[in-house]
Amino acid sequence: MAVPEEIRKVERPVNTVVVDSKRNGPKRFAVHARKLTKYVRGGNPQPSNGAVIGHIIGGRFVPAAKKCEEASEVKAFGGAALSWSVSQDLLSDLYRCYDASEAREILAIALLRATRKGVTDRRLSAKYRETYVSEFLPNVGISKNTVSSLIGKLGMNYSKIVAFMRLRTARVSADHHVAIDGMLKQDSSDTNDLSNYSFKSRVRGCDEVSVLYAYDIEEREPICCKVYPGNMIDAVSYRSFISENNIEKGLIIDDKGFPFRCAEKEFEARPQLGFLTPLRRNDRRIAKHGMLSFSGRIKTDEAYVLCRKEGIGSGRYLYSFKDPHTASKEEADYLRRLGGGFSEEDYGKRKDGFGTIVFESNMDLPPEVVYKAYADRWLIELTFRQYKSVLMLDKTRAQENTSVIGTEFIDFLSTVVTGRMMRRMEEAKLLDEGSYGDVLDDLNSALKIKKEGGFVFSAMNPRLIDMLERLGLKKPEAAPREKRKRGRPRKNVSPASDHV
Repeated sequence: MAVPEEIRKVERPVNTVVVDSKRNGPKRFAVHARKLTKYVRGGNPQPSNGAVIGHIIGGRFVPAAKKCEEASEVKAFGGAALSWSVSQDLLSDLYRCYDASEAREILAIALLRATRKGVTDRRLSAKYRETYVSEFLPNVGISKNTVSSLIGKLGMNYSKIVAFMRLRTARVSADHHVAIDGMLKQDSSDTNDLSNYSFKSRVRGCDEVSVLYAYDIEEREPICCKVYPGNMIDAVSYRSFISENNIEKGLIIDDKGFPFRCAEKEFEARPQLGFLTPLRRNDRRIAKHGMLSFSGRIKTDEAYVLCRKEGIGSGRYLYSFKDPHTASKEEADYLRRLGGGFSEEDYGKRKDGFGTIVFESNMDLPPEVVYKAYADRWLIELTFRQYKSVLMLDKTRAQENTSVIGTEFIDFLSTVVTGRMMRRMEEAKLLDEGSYGDVLDDLNSALKIKKEGGFVFSAMNPRLIDMLERLGLKKPEAAPREKRKRGRPRKNVSPASDHV
């Protein structure tokens, strides 16, 4: 049926056409923009209709409503403000490696993942509009499709990730201690080559990827990271990790899975880079250099520990320690596991090694420095615990190789931000009053409401106000003025000046 003449005569934008949609309701007559002209061989040119720009309703043209996401006038402030306050240097480094729009998108996603536990990519845009991240980083598009495209692009431009990591490793001081360790993340994708059957898969029942982290113990935060296939052992990835991230300074504290010989050339090329590696208890060098014949003691935070230091040539040193409390516990555990049998020969081989640990290093250090450095290595394990439990990043949620690499880069930034937020809470003594999750939930409940002059704080209870002030996120409120009695103040007349 042709469009009635009175409908076609209604005033509307030029280069448009009215089309009868053959449906009931006010939007029956749709107004389409002219798109293209099709040229048919041997015939007349045929116009092509474009998108619907409006409808003829009630005898007039009504433009189609623009599909746009409205900005929230009520925004969660506390968590976003805390994460923003500790991430300015990260944004500066991102600007040096990416264009401005990409850098802002990357940081916005990282801040949302740090402050909104377990947020999925499809929910990032909503959380962005609902939080003050949208005020700190305005006009950032992070819809699900945009985020997916960005993460894939990050992985494809891998050299930029390497450049970012090298900016961070270049700032490591020569006297700092760097812990290196890896963790496994669940990744059951069939479309990427990083997902593989790891040595723990027989217990977990799923494929995984391996993520290696370097952690600055003095700064108490991760320095850099890299993703490896799940079936790659730490000894193989050790050398490439040092080389790619260009770690040149500091003392690397690793575990038995990172033997020095696997990265010997890297250490030789970096004279300011040291290593501290624990030896297996059956290592022949322990008996050869008499490392279980202790020659001194050091005081720790809890008790005294026996120690010995020996140079073994080629610029190498061995350091051995024995904790009497740990030794008695290990001996008791050994006897309990024996059950009904006991071998005097086996016990004789093991008894001297109970409670001991021996290190190899290429640096001449006091034994107390070595012991404390390794004792502080547990901080990287705490970071992994935050990564998997606090941030809920124990699964990759990505399919392609590039997407896995891209999402791990953003997760790395979120991990750095989370650690800094936690330290700020510690400094403000807030973690003495509640867990990190509880404090963050309270901070996220601090709202700002948009008014004519801008955003202002919503009404808050005194405890929340105190938390924001202690974190430096809100200026302290002025003390209330002292109430005075009405009328002119009474003069103080000294008795000596009274008249008779």
